[in-house]
Amino acid sequence: MSLPEMDHLGSLPEAIEAVQQSLGPYIKQRQQVETIRRTLALHLSQHVNSALGDGESASRPLSLVHTNGIDTIPAEFRGLRKDYLRALRSNARAREEFTKTSKAHRAKVLENQRLREKQQQSQDEIPNYESSTALFLDVIKTKRKHEKLRILQDHINTLSHMPSATSDYIEHILALNDTSNLPRVPTELLASVNTSQKGNVDLVELVAQLEKSVFRAKLQLKREQALLAKIRNETDAPAESSPAQKFQALAATRNELINWIETELSKAGETENEDSNKESEYQVKGRDYMENRMSMVAAQYNRYLKARQALIIVAAGQTVQQPPAEPDHMDDSARTGALKNPGTALDVSSHYIENLMSLANEQKSTIQLKSHVTISLSKQLKELGYSLDRLTHESHLLPTYPMTELAQQGKRLEAAASFAEETTKHEKPDSSRRARVWVFAAESATNATNNAVLASLEDGEAAISEALQHLQALKFVLGTDSAQSHDGQVVNTDIWSILDGNLGAIKSEE
Repeated sequence: MSLPEMDHLGSLPEAIEAVQQSLGPYIKQRQQVETIRRTLALHLSQHVNSALGDGESASRPLSLVHTNGIDTIPAEFRGLRKDYLRALRSNARAREEFTKTSKAHRAKVLENQRLREKQQQSQDEIPNYESSTALFLDVIKTKRKHEKLRILQDHINTLSHMPSATSDYIEHILALNDTSNLPRVPTELLASVNTSQKGNVDLVELVAQLEKSVFRAKLQLKREQALLAKIRNETDAPAESSPAQKFQALAATRNELINWIETELSKAGETENEDSNKESEYQVKGRDYMENRMSMVAAQYNRYLKARQALIIVAAGQTVQQPPAEPDHMDDSARTGALKNPGTALDVSSHYIENLMSLANEQKSTIQLKSHVTISLSKQLKELGYSLDRLTHESHLLPTYPMTELAQQGKRLEAAASFAEETTKHEKPDSSRRARVWVFAAESATNATNNAVLASLEDGEAAISEALQHLQALKFVLGTDSAQSHDGQVVNTDIWSILDGNLGAIKSEE
């Protein structure tokens, strides 16, 4: 805007003049705007494209500036300039990556086209080999199947000659202890199945997979053969075992069973102390009775040890003289007959072994049941303890009415517990004590509320009596008191009742 035009502002209205004055700093002449643009472009080109000359960057727009020298942003640039340079650098990098990827894609497309053309030319020249590959695969499959069947037949033949194939073989279960678990299906085999199901099959990969599977089968066969030889060496026993060997095996199993029962009873004795204490408290018959029982048990145990020793001697086939004095009911002739006839001893001991097995199973079931019950009770007690702890943290009743030691002693004196209850209190968790704390707090709270109610009732009765007294006094002052005569009529007892209608009578008397 020129100076004459600015002078012409005086003839305009005040509103337009105010608007023009406010917009004056932002309105420039065309030549001045061009000079400002040139200076800004020159300044930006100096900092953006410092590698080029001054004359080149000033005349070009910013969108066409070379981006080779904008890897580093000067530290003095801040705000919009810094953001602009960052955006310009990211744009340049994106363009470079785009050009690279486009060139690579074009090169790949050209290579694929060339390969397709070459394949088409080779297919026209080379004959079809699909029938030969199918025949090759069928041959490989039949070979693998024949190899598997041959391995199975070899194992069946070897197992048929082993003593474990007989019906009276005892320790046939021990032969399977050293055997390994079934191998898992390898991932390579699954991958080969998946690849074989696809349409395009690569013969080289298929042959490699088949070679791997054959090598794996050979390794597995070698392992099984080594294990079979080991088991065959360990079980080089005759086809039919003698009765003495059977008796020895039964005696060994019996000894193992007795040892297991003793260990389980020793473990279970710790947990059964509480029950035994309770039963002994209810069935106390004196020290003499306990001594008699202990002597009987000791005698029975001695007889058991001697019978066990005799059984071991019979099983081993040894002839050892028995001690002369034995507190057994069995005579010498019967004992010598049992030693001479291991078959009869075997028949007798088999019945006892069966009974011992049944007793062991029952004992095991009872122990398991007891452990299950104890575990469930401990879990329930633990949950109860958690719930009581949570309630104690959340309640306002227990801090207000705590249970003192005097109250606990009073409870103990009121309900004298037995010796079994006192012993179990020290072993079991304090759930009952926590419950007693809650009961005491509830009782104390009810007592406190009852006392407060009684006190308020007494105060109310006193206030009512006092109010009645005040009412009686007011009635007396106001003269509204009335009393009944002996005939049932209401008689006015006011001092001014004499003057009611009797003024003339008083004058006449005067």
